[in-house]
Amino acid sequence: MCQRSLPAREGSAPGETAGDERRSFHGLFIPVNMRYQFFVQLFDATGAELGREPIEPDWVQAREWVRFEAIRLQKSPATTAVPVDFAPLWDDRMHSPYVRGFRGSIGGEAFSVDFPKTYFYQDARKASVRYVNAGRLRDGEKFFFKLMAFAAEGELPGPHGTAEEIPQTVAIQDSPIARFHADSVAVGQSLEGDAPVFISSQALAQAKETCAAAVDVEVGGILLGRLHRDIIDRQLLFIEITAQVPAEHTIQEFTRLTFTPETWAAARAALRLRHRGEQMCGWFHLHPDFCKVKQCDAAKRANCDLGGIFFSSDDCALHRTVFPLPQHVALLISDRNGSFVPAVYGWRKGTIVQRGFHVMNGLPPCATDRKIAGEFAGVAGGIENGKR
Repeated sequence: MCQRSLPAREGSAPGETAGDERRSFHGLFIPVNMRYQFFVQLFDATGAELGREPIEPDWVQAREWVRFEAIRLQKSPATTAVPVDFAPLWDDRMHSPYVRGFRGSIGGEAFSVDFPKTYFYQDARKASVRYVNAGRLRDGEKFFFKLMAFAAEGELPGPHGTAEEIPQTVAIQDSPIARFHADSVAVGQSLEGDAPVFISSQALAQAKETCAAAVDVEVGGILLGRLHRDIIDRQLLFIEITAQVPAEHTIQEFTRLTFTPETWAAARAALRLRHRGEQMCGWFHLHPDFCKVKQCDAAKRANCDLGGIFFSSDDCALHRTVFPLPQHVALLISDRNGSFVPAVYGWRKGTIVQRGFHVMNGLPPCATDRKIAGEFAGVAGGIENGKR
């Protein structure tokens, strides 16, 4: 499987920690039931082997995706802390110890989700740093990797200390998705299995206004909304973004936006004041016109990596750490010659990808009322991570 090496100066992105197999929210370390140690076997573009490196994958996103899928398909109660077991999927051609992915299961084999080898892309890229430092790979050079797994003996490497995960009910409202489709415009395309995302036109306009007022720095905010289950297709969950709260007390830089504890306190206060049954569903931020600020000429701008729509490594780190649930999304607004272009990123099988979305024209607050269900009786219900 082909990848590109990371430059030697890069290590873990901000917000990432070692021993991710135990990582959870707010610095707590919660065990994940994976009893195998994984390795990547790296090869350069000619096929020459570079070496074998142990990796410590972040299993949190895979665990949350399995739980979300079980809730969506009504195979599990709508609560967190449902135990998920993981096991390698052995490669049928090369056999053990080579693997083609892994499987996450609930209740033995009662419910399971298979994940491809692409889940380990970032781990392979981090492993490439050693070979860039040694001069055996150049920055950004293509390389290939194979994935291996061995049964772990004793304690897996990682931070010490664990915390018990406290079960929390996942708030889901019964609503007719047909009503949302009837009052919205689709932007981009989503794959089958993606939870549809509906963004209030007012929330989108306000986010754009916040970005337009910025002066060559990244700004952003918190997205508020709800998670819904369609009243007809009971296996269809979808996300509604109802409002945005400009992020206060942030550290704003040219290529990075940092949320502080005060940012989250202000967002929680806004949720309480609104009192509309909403939850934090994600975040939005601006990518300034980097080429304009750097005064790139037309020829250079046409080939500049910063001239497109992309989700940076810092963006991924923040989203992975703070918004790790499958229903969490990120609204990216990119300044392109004074035109503020929106894009939505979210989770798909534990990886961050660009997603299609819908902009709602004027859906009233009562859209979630079950009394309108009769109106819809009989209605049947990417892009790789960028890098700066």
